[in-house]
Formats: sequence, C-alpha cells, structure tokens
Amino acid sequence: MPTGPDDAPCVTFFFDRSIGKAVPKALRTVRVPAVSHDAQYRAQQIVPDETWIEEQTALGHVLVTKDKGIRHRDSEKAAIRSAEARLLVLTDKRATRLRMLRAIMIAWPKMMNIIGTEPTGPWIVTIGAGGALKKVL
Repeated sequence: MPTGPDDAPCVTFFFDRSIGKAVPKALRTVRVPAVSHDAQYRAQQIVPDETWIEEQTALGHVLVTKDKGIRHRDSEKAAIRSAEARLLVLTDKRATRLRMLRAIMIAWPKMMNIIGTEPTGPWIVTIGAGGALKKVL
C-alpha cells in the first residue's frame, strides 16, 4: 500500500453529507486527501446511503459519517458488508466542525493503524468526542 507523510497509508477519505464541506476542506489544507459529498455529487443532489457507500468504496475511499444510525439500519449495514466498506463514524452528540476535526486529529494515529493493518473491509469504527476508537463491525 502506498504511504504518505510519516509512512501513514495513503488513502482518500470521503465525508458524507452529514459532515459537510468544512472538515474535509480543513484536512486538505494539511494535505490529507479528503472529498466531501458535495464535491463528488451535485450539492443539492440527495444520494441514498447505499449508493454512496458502494460507489465511494469502489473508488478505494475510507468513508466518514456522523450518522450514528447508519450502522444500525439493515439496508446500510448490508451495503457496508457487500461493498466491503471501511467506515468511520463520529459519535459526538455535540459535534461542531471544530469538535469533529479535533476528534479526528486525536484519533489520527490509531485510525491510520487500523487502515494500515486492515486495508480491506467490511469494518465500522466509531470515533468518540475525545478521539477514542471502538470497532463495532
């Protein structure tokens, strides 16, 4: 697997619509490959979760959402398993752009370790407000 700065696995992160554009934009400023839902799909287009899960996983992206329900709904879980998706779920109930970015940065070394040691899915890992990771699939 190609590596990026600090020998971290080189991956692109896809941020779903629930996160918006600011977090991926901030990550891009520090050279993290990150794309937002609106950059991949038209800004006003509603894309079913199952569709973007399949399409973005096929592109090799690690998926990021703050939709905590995605790991519980049968159709989304089936899409995650079928596509062999790698999904990170931000679980902070008070998530703001800064809080999401902070949690990602705190979790970064552990996230990259999981991505490097488990380069294929399916897996779902939650990221708590303090950056704690928990594998739930």
